[in-house]
Amino acid sequence: GSAFLTASNIFADVAGKTLSIDTNRVNNATGGTIAINALVDDGAAAGLFLGALKLRSQGATDGTISLSQNISVDGGDVTLQGKVVLLNSISIDTEQGNNGSAGSIIFARTDLPEGFITVGNVNSTISSAAAGLTLTLDASTTGGNGGEVALGNFNSDGGNFINKLDVNTDGTANGQIIINENIASIISILLNTSKILYPSEFFH
Repeated sequence: GSAFLTASNIFADVAGKTLSIDTNRVNNATGGTIAINALVDDGAAAGLFLGALKLRSQGATDGTISLSQNISVDGGDVTLQGKVVLLNSISIDTEQGNNGSAGSIIFARTDLPEGFITVGNVNSTISSAAAGLTLTLDASTTGGNGGEVALGNFNSDGGNFINKLDVNTDGTANGQIIINENIASIISILLNTSKILYPSEFFH
């Protein structure tokens, strides 16, 4: 099946809650569509930030995860596994208030052995539906350690390559940025960290 979130805001009533949406398919099927058309935040202080967000739409052919609104969680991970398509410029932020460590932002498979860097089609793809869009990944904090960012495969599946990628993992201890695929298609890239892990052929 598919999942379409179209409310004005998505937030929690209790701190630390995780929202998981899984439209994975097996038996050579295509993953279901996931559409995030609502702000993931604290509901303009009406509630609390989610602790974490997990969106998975993988199959023999990955399903589309479309993002039209920003995503903010507090201290937990944001995991996006599938064919990620930006409908607008998007910001993903994993720590609010600078009062703790930031969560990680993951566009790669997480069910592999620790330290195993994924390559090929096991990573999410990331593209945009319109030209000139920016993806901002903020796993930084001044109140603890920065989160890890594991990037996927940047392509034009949604119609366009994204124009700009801005990644920040600064913290008391900086989180690492893992580059699993070639990112040379992006016009402007800003990676703010002291720890970058990548095979050298992915920068050219």
